[in-house]
Amino acid sequence: MLYLDAPETLGEAAAACLEHHPRIRLIRCTDAWWNRRGGRPLAHQRRQSRNATHAYGRGHRLDWLAHIDVDEFLWPQDPDGSTVAGALAALPAQTLCARIRPDEMLAGDGTAFKRHMPPGPGRARVARALYGPYARGLRAGFLSHVAGKLFLRTGHARARLRIHTARIGDVTNPGQADLPALALLHAHAPDWASWQQAFDRRLDRGSYRAALPGHGGRGVALHDMLQAIRARDGTAGLRDFFDRVCADTPDLRCALDRHGLLRQADLALDARILRIFGKEAPGHIA
Repeated sequence: MLYLDAPETLGEAAAACLEHHPRIRLIRCTDAWWNRRGGRPLAHQRRQSRNATHAYGRGHRLDWLAHIDVDEFLWPQDPDGSTVAGALAALPAQTLCARIRPDEMLAGDGTAFKRHMPPGPGRARVARALYGPYARGLRAGFLSHVAGKLFLRTGHARARLRIHTARIGDVTNPGQADLPALALLHAHAPDWASWQQAFDRRLDRGSYRAALPGHGGRGVALHDMLQAIRARDGTAGLRDFFDRVCADTPDLRCALDRHGLLRQADLALDARILRIFGKEAPGHIA
C-alpha cells in the first residue's frame, strides 16, 4: 500500500502508473480521504501513523507489515543470499515485531552509507573522531533517526503501527527482536540542494524540530546546534556542517571504514524501476 500525502504534487501520469501496477494499492490522501476519518492531522508524523495503522488493519493477506518512507530502502546484509521474506520467516514465532537498523546515505553518488553505530561506551568517542565539534548535536553521527523501522506481525486486532514503534493493546513493541539480516538504507540528505530545500521544514516540524532532545541527554539538541550555526555563520556555516557530516569525501569514507562503519551498496534504482514499471514509467517515478 502506497499513501500519497500530497497527491496533487505527483502528477496524473505518475500516479496512474503506480495505480495500475498489480502489486501496488495506491491511496491518495485527499481532503475527502481525511474527512472520512475525522479530519487531517496537522503533523505529518500523525498522518503517517494513522495511515500505517489503516494499512495494518487491511493487511489480512500479509504475514508482516512495516512503515517505510519513500527515501528508505530495505537492503539484505548478504545481497547474494538473503531476502526480506526469508529473513522474516527465520524469526521465532514469539517474535511479534522485528526492528531494522538504519544506515544513512552520504551525499555523493548514492553508493556509500554510514552504518548504524551500536550503543556503547565508545560511541561518543568515535562520533567525535569522525565529526569533530558537530558530533555533540548528532545522534550517533546521524542527522536523521537512529531507531530504524519495525516489521509487525499481522492479525492483532488492537495493534497500532507507528513510525518507529508499534503497540498491541497497552504493550509497546511486544516480542521485539532485531533483524540483523536486513539494513534500512536511508537517503536522508543525498545532496546539498535537496538538503537545503528541506532544511526549514525539518527544522520547524520534521526531524530537526525543537521537540526532539539531544542524543542520550549528553549533547545539545540538533535543532539548537543548527540554529546556532545559521545565526553565527549563515549559509556558509551550514555548508561547512554539511560537508563535514554528510558529503561523500575520500576522507570521510576512509574514517568510517577505519571504524567499521562504512557500507558500500549500489541501489541501482534506475534499473529496478525499469524492471518493475517498464520503459513507460513517467519521469516523476524514473
